[in-house]
Amino acid sequence: MANRPIFGQNFNYYVTRNLIFYSKLFLHLAKNPGEFKFLFAQKNIPWITFGATHWLEENLDKTKKVLEFGAGRSTIYFSRKAGQVESIESSEHWYKLVTGAVNTFGRGNCRVALCESPADYARIIERFDDNSFDLVLIDGIERNECVRASRSKVRLGGAIILDNSERTEYSAGIELLSSWHRLDFYSPGPNNKYFWQTSVFIKP
Repeated sequence: MANRPIFGQNFNYYVTRNLIFYSKLFLHLAKNPGEFKFLFAQKNIPWITFGATHWLEENLDKTKKVLEFGAGRSTIYFSRKAGQVESIESSEHWYKLVTGAVNTFGRGNCRVALCESPADYARIIERFDDNSFDLVLIDGIERNECVRASRSKVRLGGAIILDNSERTEYSAGIELLSSWHRLDFYSPGPNNKYFWQTSVFIKP
């Protein structure tokens, strides 16, 4: 009878995968020391790449007005860092969790709206005047449509942040921002043991 691995047949795979990830992680942090602090503050930052969070740290302040598609840790983070926050969430369960956290840890400058309809989700931003926001974070459902609806709502010099921008399914939304200045942040981030990409598009 063949010998079986002590910890199961996938043990070597998981060990190898973790070694590769942590090697890449510490090489990345050695080249980008400004991101190192996020390694120990993962519960207090948005679920985007560390590189994009570092950009936020340098560009966000209490004069900024933010809208996000997809509520979560970022909602509390923006409540603490920005002047006003509008958050749109598609999951009722997640909406209840986030509103509870906002009531406990927020600064009274944040509103969370629930929209479970994919057809209406992106259109909620149409309630606001053009040039209303300094920053729009897109990290929920219907991302291409969120990009389309958000462009006119961002002020000149403001930004749209698109998470998971390496995915081909979001290429249509990225094409809509082809004239905007683009910054790609391919790096690790909270929770995940892999690298992915978050992109910042600055309105010219």
